[in-house]
Amino acid sequence: REYEIFSPSGERIAIATTEWALMEFSTRKILRPGALPKPIPVDPSPLENFSTTRRFSLPPLTTLTTL
Repeated sequence: REYEIFSPSGERIAIATTEWALMEFSTRKILRPGALPKPIPVDPSPLENFSTTRRFSLPPLTTLTTL
């Protein structure tokens, strides 16, 4: 997925790309998206007026698995 973030004046201030993979941890095999129990909804429309700043915290790390 590709992301672009623009300032209020329209200047592009950030770009990002994310890549996802599904994996069966017990076998360490990559899975196809069809292996999911439900389809992933797709909404390619841009977020408009996303100027709200939200703070969040991540849960503490409980397990670290190294492959």
